[in-house]
Amino acid sequence: MSEPGLYTSWFLPNELETLNTDLKIMNWTGTFGFSLYNVDYEPVYGIVRAPIVPSNSKLIYSDPKATFIDYESVPGAYVAAWDVAMPGRSYSYFEYAYQWPAGGGEGYSYYGTPLKSNFGAAGGEYGGNRTSTVPGRETGAPWGPLIIGGLVTVAALAYTRLR
Repeated sequence: MSEPGLYTSWFLPNELETLNTDLKIMNWTGTFGFSLYNVDYEPVYGIVRAPIVPSNSKLIYSDPKATFIDYESVPGAYVAAWDVAMPGRSYSYFEYAYQWPAGGGEGYSYYGTPLKSNFGAAGGEYGGNRTSTVPGRETGAPWGPLIIGGLVTVAALAYTRLR
């Protein structure tokens, strides 16, 4: 399954004030939705991230319940993410809401309907499990491919200079 959410777009809700300088946004809530279709006859499995996320906001609702919050892929944005297992030729709808400003706490008030999934590794509650599949400070980086890529690049440069 291609990964919607890998290209998550984000914004600051108070950016609206730049369009109208007389406008002073005190609080903002946005609800978003998207659909996934498995057009293949085979089941697909993967992580789906919310495609639109407001920065400096907190997730207050998701249905189905987000499996975890990705704190690392977009700085300042808490990207809702779901572990998804979709049978062949199936359809799923996701709805989620964010509130700006995020406020002092990381508490999330509504969890939504639990997502039926074959994945058990990332089953934490909102705010409780900061598991991320994106390599970062806490999860580590895949050094093997990076080192091999560097060696191949150095070898290619050396080869072209020697020719």
